[in-house]
Amino acid sequence: MKQNGPRPPSRRCTKPPDPTPTHALPDDPRPFAGPLRGAPTGATLGLNTVLVSASLVPPALLKLLLPAAAVQPAADRVLNALASAWVAVNNAWIAAVRPAARWDV
Repeated sequence: MKQNGPRPPSRRCTKPPDPTPTHALPDDPRPFAGPLRGAPTGATLGLNTVLVSASLVPPALLKLLLPAAAVQPAADRVLNALASAWVAVNNAWIAAVRPAARWDV
């Protein structure tokens, strides 16, 4: 029978964190490259998400309110096109910022 007593302490090896940040070392010739790239890419992601999300609402409402067989396939095509465009814009800015980025999903 298994006993439910206190567990022994973990034996994980913990080392103190490195105090030197890796993003802006003193000998780095471009200490502001990350923030200068990050601000426009974050703005692109945010703007893309807001615009596509707002564009998804009208076709989704039409699909909900008009359950006719003729309206739903057309709304599906529009919704899928918008989702694909969102992914394409995100892939484009990722490729522009980090050309060597490879996805393994």
